Amino acid sequence: MALSSYDFISVPSELSCEVVIIGSGVGGSALARQLLEKGIDTLILEEGPYIPADNVPSSYSEQIQAMWRNGGLTAAMGAPMIPYAEARCVGGGSEINSAIIQRCPDALLDEWANTYQIERFSADGLKPYYEQSEELVHAQYPSEYGADSLVLKRAGEALNWKAIPLKMARNASTKFSMTRTLLPQSLMKGLRLIPYCKVEKLLVKNNEVKGIKAVVTSADGQKKPVSIKAKYYFCCSGAINTPALLLKSGVSKNVGQSLKMHPTIKVLAKFPEEINAAPSPVPGYAITEFMPDIRIGGAVFNPSFFGMYLAADFENRASLLNEMNSCGIYYAMIRPEGMGSVKMFPGIKEPVVKFNLNKTDRSNLVKGLNYLKQAMFAAGAELVIPSIKGHKGWLDNSVNLDSLPQDKTELMTIHLFSSCPMGENQKLCATDSYGKVHGFDNLFISDASLIPGASGVNPQGSIMAITLRNAEHFLNTATF
Repeated sequence: MALSSYDFISVPSELSCEVVIIGSGVGGSALARQLLEKGIDTLILEEGPYIPADNVPSSYSEQIQAMWRNGGLTAAMGAPMIPYAEARCVGGGSEINSAIIQRCPDALLDEWANTYQIERFSADGLKPYYEQSEELVHAQYPSEYGADSLVLKRAGEALNWKAIPLKMARNASTKFSMTRTLLPQSLMKGLRLIPYCKVEKLLVKNNEVKGIKAVVTSADGQKKPVSIKAKYYFCCSGAINTPALLLKSGVSKNVGQSLKMHPTIKVLAKFPEEINAAPSPVPGYAITEFMPDIRIGGAVFNPSFFGMYLAADFENRASLLNEMNSCGIYYAMIRPEGMGSVKMFPGIKEPVVKFNLNKTDRSNLVKGLNYLKQAMFAAGAELVIPSIKGHKGWLDNSVNLDSLPQDKTELMTIHLFSSCPMGENQKLCATDSYGKVHGFDNLFISDASLIPGASGVNPQGSIMAITLRNAEHFLNTATF
């Protein structure tokens, strides 16, 4: 069935299917693929628009408005507040992320398997699913590296720090997101997909989901209520909106209480030569010397992000206005001990998100920033400006920071996890080892909220691997 079969006019007020998937990101798309392979009648509901991979706006600011939730303006409350990026479009995070595909460190998988009592969760157990995930999105090492990537490689060599190349779901010209890979294949096999469809509530009775209340919105703002009934229901809306929907629906045990993320601090580095970071994909190297607690990498760099970085403290950064081709943005991200929450309150439609850094997290952010500064100068930078308002930048590596000013430090993240962790430890877990919500027979989760903790690496590969593993178990145990 073609996507156009479900435009606003043709969406019926009542629908039924065997499996309904709420959210079309990496988890939802990978799950749908597995179900369609077995001929299961599957419907995806997506709150955002469908923008085919070949029709993405060329302007990055237009992309943010069209494909990011709230135009990219969302934040976790805390000290400091931490802005986070979420997709709101068909294909989810794969459409806006940097397409880096990594595997979770073996030791963390073992630690989580023990703490959360997760079955079949060793590195060896997940290996075939990681391999399949990488094949599905054509993950590969870049055939060549731009000067912005070689900054990190050069820094690692100069400092004798481990710096590794990164597999990416892309080649020189194309990112292999869900709208370019899994979703078109599934649509050809009969997947039904409704964009601009916001699920308001799961209808729950006696620990069983009986249906869905949703609203479909037209291009001119008309709204149409839709009810959906299925045999099985999968929440795949990400680590914020999956727990938000469950909480709105009265499903609350261990839901939204254990949010994790990768708090990230950035620098703008200017080099004496042009590195032309803007036309390149995200840098394809990372410094992993200090993992799993601290990882150093390169951020997306284009005129929009360059302008935003300057505008955040233009008085101290204006001198770089005409130096874009000699600049790049790099980051240090940490795997925190601190924890956050996702909550819903009466009268408030959007989830309230909080995240608290502890003393160790603040210390690691300082260490990460000092390591990052050291790496930039080792690679030849002549000016390094951290994301701290009022900081004029460093001209050399002679001075380290001892602490971060709480009211001036700008952090961010694009990696969110763990708000509905999986496992048999019912003191900690929202679902069983395969994503089925505890106490339910027909309600499942399949997204980053299942990952029990911050992984220290980009999560797309782990989300896909866990989805494929769980989908296999579901197909072996479900009845149709």
